[in-house]
Amino acid sequence: MKKLKSILRQIALFFLGIVFSACITVLAETINTKINSNKLQANIGEIEDVDAAISGLVTQTYNLDNRLTALENQLTKYYNSNTDSIELNTNRLLATLGGYIDFHYNGSTSDYTSRISESASGVISIEASNGVRTNYSGFLAGPVAITPSADVIGGTIPENKSYTQGNATFLNFQYKFDGLHSVAQNTATVIAHIPAGSRPSAASQCQAQATDGSLSPHCWVRPNGEVVLQPGSYVLAANSHYRITGAYIH
Repeated sequence: MKKLKSILRQIALFFLGIVFSACITVLAETINTKINSNKLQANIGEIEDVDAAISGLVTQTYNLDNRLTALENQLTKYYNSNTDSIELNTNRLLATLGGYIDFHYNGSTSDYTSRISESASGVISIEASNGVRTNYSGFLAGPVAITPSADVIGGTIPENKSYTQGNATFLNFQYKFDGLHSVAQNTATVIAHIPAGSRPSAASQCQAQATDGSLSPHCWVRPNGEVVLQPGSYVLAANSHYRITGAYIH
């Protein structure tokens, strides 16, 4: 009887071992499947990220292509236009500049070597330090400083930026009355002389402005080179300063 129990016990242990082994195998396969599933999910996530990046790149490429196409159409439109013109529009609210063309001779890296600009509404300025040449003849010399003389009425010229270029003279100087002289109202008074080679062929108007901005008397230059101020309803007081500006042909 004891022997039979022993045999049955061994048989039971044998089958129990088989069942345990099978359970271990199933458990291992389940764990492996789970791991593979997680890896698959991670791979899918990476693939989705790559796909999103590619989609973004495709969108950017599409947008760039559209912009290039629009630019090409615009250039083609200008190229095929029957109007030969250049429009300068800064698209900015600049009260002191209407556009400009800068030249950089010999690849100069300076702001410009010569410039054509609209320095004020309806005013074209040509800045060329070595002069302007037309058809390589009739050369207009570069600016030559001129010095008005202040020997007519007591006063001095503390600042002078006047110059001659070609057959044009540009006045820009400051006149200062001395402490002994003043000019009465409505009196035409000669305050300075322009050198003979820079005088206008006929009387030419200029502008006079008090340096504090309070007065704008009438000003002109006579053919004999006299610079005249007439204060109008004001008195040009002693020790006062006036800026004289203007341009004329001589």
